[in-house]
Amino acid sequence: MRAIASITGTLLLLTSLWLTVPETASARPLTHTVRPGENLYRIALRYGVTVEAIARANGLSDPERIRAGQVLTIPTAGNSGAARSHIVQRGDTLSSIARRYRTSVEALQAANALRSDRIRPGQTLTIPRGLAVLPPPEVGTRVVAPQPLRIRRGPKSFFATLALVAAETPLEILREDNAWYEVQLPDGETGWVHQDDLRITERPGAAGGQSSIRGGDIAREAIRYLGTPYRWGGQTSGGVDCSGFVFIVFSRVPGMARLRSYDYFQMGAPVQAANLLPGDLVFFTTYAPGPSHVGIYLGDGKFIHAASGARRVMMNALDDQYYATRYLGARRILNP
Repeated sequence: MRAIASITGTLLLLTSLWLTVPETASARPLTHTVRPGENLYRIALRYGVTVEAIARANGLSDPERIRAGQVLTIPTAGNSGAARSHIVQRGDTLSSIARRYRTSVEALQAANALRSDRIRPGQTLTIPRGLAVLPPPEVGTRVVAPQPLRIRRGPKSFFATLALVAAETPLEILREDNAWYEVQLPDGETGWVHQDDLRITERPGAAGGQSSIRGGDIAREAIRYLGTPYRWGGQTSGGVDCSGFVFIVFSRVPGMARLRSYDYFQMGAPVQAANLLPGDLVFFTTYAPGPSHVGIYLGDGKFIHAASGARRVMMNALDDQYYATRYLGARRILNP
């Protein structure tokens, strides 16, 4: 009996110890502590996820409002608890790593905030996760948007944007026209989206990167919105404010989020006024201190923006007295 009691006591002790063992590092979720000056866009690029995914994982109702010192949970595919990573070996290049993991050099640079293709042995790189290709939807069915989508007014890419919808927005497929689908939004409006945008979340050769989009493309897209009404907080062709206008024009850029002009000012590389190129963002101090207004440079000294005073999207010259005296600087988000 004494031996049985001893064995029972040992088992109880082992059980107690097992129950109180802390979680191992591999079971802990991936987290990030916000540093001064950071925004969700930069954090999302670093970890190869979307702004919307981080906001959803942390219950953020307003993704623009994060504070230094805040600890964010970083979601990963399959809830594995850790992002894929690669430790650079001697002889590795970004190209060879991209081929190994079936991603692109641009995606690796974006996920790791690399400004060049230089890497060093021992460096740890975050590998952006690939996303599955979905089967083409059938007419008459309901689907959810697999990514943020640009809904257009007609079945071609030159049609103006009707709306931008978030990932997981329910859509009803009404009809198909030469690889374009007419879809009904939850509010009853109808518009068009290309089938590729409903099937994949990143295009081949540009996964997470920006190689296929240039500043000139952005400038041409921006001009299409001339005359669009100004609306505070707006981000559709029905009305935009200055940062909403930037968002809707740049929405094809992977990872681009709806932020404030102050946050956009923290992105990209600073550009001197003499070196401005189409697609660069230009910033002004207007109704509040700091970069409270933003526009898109078009070339020849002109920029386009959503002007609250004129109540519409319009073009102005940078040397106009009002804007010249309030000019704060420029940032380059894309390759020219």
